[in-house]
Amino acid sequence: GVPWRATGEAEAIPEDDLSADLGALYSDARAFGLRAAYRRRYAMGDDSGATFAILVCDMVEPEQAFGLWHARRPEGTAELNVGQDGWVASPATRAASWDGRYYTELRSSSESAELPAAAAGMIASMQLHYGKPLDAEDMLPPQGRVPQSFRYIHRSAFGIESLDRVFAIDLVGGVTAWVAEAESASGAAQIIELINAEAAAQEPAEGGYGESEATPVEDSTDGPLTVLPTSGGVMAVFAAGPRVYGAYGSDRTGVVATAMSTYAMQAPAEVGVVIGVMSAGESGADDNPFPKPGAEGWHAPREVSHFTPDNLYAKINGRAAAYLQFSVAGMAFGTYYHQSDGDRTIDVYWYDMGEPTKAFGIYRFEEAHDANPVAIGTDGYEVGGAVFFWKSESYVQVLPSGASETDAAVAMGIAERIAEQISDTGQDLWAMSTLPAARRIENSFAYVARDAFGQDFLNDVFTFDYDVDGDRVTLFIHRAEDESASQSLFEEYQRFFERYGRVVWRDADASRRIVAGDVSGIVDVVFAKGRYLGGVAGSEDAEVAKHAATAFFDELASP
Repeated sequence: GVPWRATGEAEAIPEDDLSADLGALYSDARAFGLRAAYRRRYAMGDDSGATFAILVCDMVEPEQAFGLWHARRPEGTAELNVGQDGWVASPATRAASWDGRYYTELRSSSESAELPAAAAGMIASMQLHYGKPLDAEDMLPPQGRVPQSFRYIHRSAFGIESLDRVFAIDLVGGVTAWVAEAESASGAAQIIELINAEAAAQEPAEGGYGESEATPVEDSTDGPLTVLPTSGGVMAVFAAGPRVYGAYGSDRTGVVATAMSTYAMQAPAEVGVVIGVMSAGESGADDNPFPKPGAEGWHAPREVSHFTPDNLYAKINGRAAAYLQFSVAGMAFGTYYHQSDGDRTIDVYWYDMGEPTKAFGIYRFEEAHDANPVAIGTDGYEVGGAVFFWKSESYVQVLPSGASETDAAVAMGIAERIAEQISDTGQDLWAMSTLPAARRIENSFAYVARDAFGQDFLNDVFTFDYDVDGDRVTLFIHRAEDESASQSLFEEYQRFFERYGRVVWRDADASRRIVAGDVSGIVDVVFAKGRYLGGVAGSEDAEVAKHAATAFFDELASP
């Protein structure tokens, strides 16, 4: 392909410049909840003077990144196998993908200069790989789907202002099936009430329905289906557990039939879901993990909800995908409340991550950049009055509803009490002592549970960033079952270099299994030593990477 190189550093686009720098992307991204945007510019190496830019939008949640990706997709695009989903326009002067909470768009400066395909793959390889948000596509009717119509609507779906965070898919016959997530079954019922009230205030569509159909009708024969006219057509909705399902279109018969089909597919199972709510009060019963708050006027959770990996999405929406990446075992949720002020609450999310490495991994993955360290658990921080910490297999979030210093102090006390009752089982972060101690960059130690550096064969990896004569270098280490397993991973990495890039260096000593590969200008240096697989990942300077990796190899003692 055409060679290319970076012409500057990656930069955060200032908020005041977003509209001018992003152009049409800005209004689309804002509609889906844009938090921040980043850019880096590149030049083609073919003397044409052509350039291209990579724009990365932080969309807060995976479903919002997915929604923006779909909304920005022009007609007639081809599939691009990067990230969760990708597309490339024809001619290939614009491409985009989404993964995790990030939307990435590549733009060529010239209509005649096509983008290097490897650039999209390079960016995608550095983003944490999530599953599709909510698995919502599997909750909607499978028959008669219009290709490429599955999408996410962040606000005011189908013209209904109260209907937000909707996944929808078009079906043959002009009907759209959709699902929206609520916090609880009562929340789902409230959404239907709001839809009902808003639709009743609208003018029915022209040539619409007789007087008998101008009022919402309950269909008691086939289930709790509410059918109501809207200004754009007709809608049929029902609640099932913590979700609202619906169908929308201009043909009442088709809409009702689609909603009934969805109800038959989902509702019997959903209505029967029991998340595990139990009375807790302040009795200190064994089934209530939450301690008393230790603050006057505050009470412990009256109810404790327990979630499994299968239904965690019902509570934390699209964020569940990240926790599943780290093999979450379960979560307990409870709300502390103030006796005299119902608006003052403190929510606690207590995750059982199964093992300390997973608790540490999700803690570091979610850690805020502006966090203030606090001495709680093994490691903790506070931001805006909310407290986060991990200890043993637990990762805990203590979130006050308000921003007052008083409530922040209560939240801190609750966090301390929870940490005290978690047994210290030992942290087993073996890589902390295995990775080199010199030149570490503070607060850069991290754990990647799956698909490290975009490699689906590489899991359970620890990383630390280092300052090597002014260059930032990421060292990584994986401890395999035995030397044979380490060697197999090493060979798999070599095959990746050969398939998607090229091998640029091998250690001259055949007994030292060290190899460097360049994929689209990004260099990894990988070695196998005993049961360890390690090296340098994501460097732009091959010589710096080789020096750092070989020094690490020499320092590492074989297990």
